[in-house]
Amino acid sequence: MFESVQPTGATARTRLRLRILATTDLHLQLCAYDYFTGARRPNTGLAAAAALAQRLRREAPNTLFFDCGDFLQGTPMADFLAHWGGWQSGAHPMIAAMNAARYDAATLGNHDFDYGLGFLLRATRAARHPMVLANVATRLGPRPECDETLFPPYVLLRRDVTDDAGRHHELCVGVIGFAPPQLAAWNRRRLGGRLHTRDIVEAARAWVPRMREAGAELVVALSHSGIGESAHVCGMENAAVPLAAVEGVDVVVAGHQHDLFPRSPTEGTPAVDGEAGTLHGKPAVMAGAQGTHLGLIDLIMERHGRAWRIAGHQSRALPVAPLAAGAAASEVIAATEAAHRATLAHIHRPAGRSAAALTTHFALLGHAPTVRLLNAAQRWHMRPRLAAAGLDGLPLLSAAASARAGGRAGPQHYTNIPPGEISLRHLAEICPFPNTLAVLRITGADLRGWLERAASLFCQVTPGQTGQALVKDGAPPYDFDIIDGISYEIDLSRPESEGRVVNLRRHGQPVRDDAAFLMVTNSYRAAGGGRFPGTGGEAILESEDTSLEILTRFVEAHGTIVPASFPVWRFRPLGGAEVFFDTAPGAADHLEALEGFDITPEGPAPGGFMRFRLRL
Repeated sequence: MFESVQPTGATARTRLRLRILATTDLHLQLCAYDYFTGARRPNTGLAAAAALAQRLRREAPNTLFFDCGDFLQGTPMADFLAHWGGWQSGAHPMIAAMNAARYDAATLGNHDFDYGLGFLLRATRAARHPMVLANVATRLGPRPECDETLFPPYVLLRRDVTDDAGRHHELCVGVIGFAPPQLAAWNRRRLGGRLHTRDIVEAARAWVPRMREAGAELVVALSHSGIGESAHVCGMENAAVPLAAVEGVDVVVAGHQHDLFPRSPTEGTPAVDGEAGTLHGKPAVMAGAQGTHLGLIDLIMERHGRAWRIAGHQSRALPVAPLAAGAAASEVIAATEAAHRATLAHIHRPAGRSAAALTTHFALLGHAPTVRLLNAAQRWHMRPRLAAAGLDGLPLLSAAASARAGGRAGPQHYTNIPPGEISLRHLAEICPFPNTLAVLRITGADLRGWLERAASLFCQVTPGQTGQALVKDGAPPYDFDIIDGISYEIDLSRPESEGRVVNLRRHGQPVRDDAAFLMVTNSYRAAGGGRFPGTGGEAILESEDTSLEILTRFVEAHGTIVPASFPVWRFRPLGGAEVFFDTAPGAADHLEALEGFDITPEGPAPGGFMRFRLRL
């Protein structure tokens, strides 16, 4: 691969080639197995990524291998290890797998904090590679460099490298890590105020000069933060672009968005070049999620006096091959096989039955039996606790969204649980994150704003016209909340600025802006995740139990569940306007459940989805 990397100009200077490999957002996906569906998932998982990394290392003797965070959470195995006694002693299976893959360094992501600080520290203690994190501290000082960071902010890796002439040199590579500053709020309940965060760019501007002073000849930023706006805004979640602009940062490895970079079509901003794979002209990569891709950056470095400078580079996000035999893959599998078998035994335990299919194929159209089930369980759990605390004087609403409803995760990322027996793996598919529950006090104006935020996922539609897109490209389905306890319409002919939510009612009566409600939702949303109006403040009541534990008890208590079939909301008719809606390939088998819609299958859509035509 190095052959295609061109230096900036002809020179007789000493030249060496350095390869950087990276994974991100592995989410404890280890061995190409989908615990939610019980099916093999070729081309995924750390074992396959490690096998590819091993091959690429053989091609390039000067290679470094990094991870960009969110490795401890994301599958039923993760919950089993953290909440159901699956990990008692020895190395955490994910850390054992990462040790087998031979990483050089890693940073942390927001979901690595989902099981609490004690769990995180205990799990990472066995890592054979350094963990770095510059913007998360146990105590903030007057300046970032005065903070008592939870992990070392950076590490200096001194490696013996070979130049093109076969001569040996010592190269000092500085590696610094960052996570979204919102993580302290998102995990406020579990972290208990013990952690504090700083803006990513602020921390970088403080620490990178110190890395250079300490001898770093190349600085690699592991940023569990996505590629967002170019302009820096203090506290921004996706800060990879302004991070790249920080003087002294040479390479950016990004994550968090579960996206690919470089990518096509190319980005249209001067700071982001999706074809060249650069941010502010500096090489960058983002390797998707769950080990589907391996990030690769090949650098040509030239000696200028006593300093090394990047003279050429190439970035790629390489898809992994189906899991094949190999030392690296075998070691990863061996390190985790016992945990895998124990997880399977745990998640196949029956919990109850469902009278109807639980799907998310049409969740963005309002047919969301999984969300309605989750909303019912949330209210069932919190209502008696509110009464016991004397807080039950206001109407109780419940908000939830589909965790698996397509989007960037692709056409297989949907829930499709058939009627009949429900096991723990089915419920884990509905609740894949270890969120707890919280109750907020909100107003009618907050409620309307909450719904408007959800409706911002849709495109504006012109009445009477055909061939229009329904859902914005890249809009995350997990931010489309459905709220039980009310009814409303969404008028897509209106721009977002004018308000699309109309006929908002409770028990047939219009909801006034000064009305008062209690809203039960998950801890991520309650803490401000997704920036919904009415969130981000103090909860009046919180639950220690996770959403999965609550849903499991709800199903066990009811035996057979009958998901609500009546709609909470509907689209306002728009004079026969036609829009296209892309969803799972198997969605056509569930059209009979979609009552009251004029919807027709159209055929395959880009990316492996199935396209439907919806008449409004």
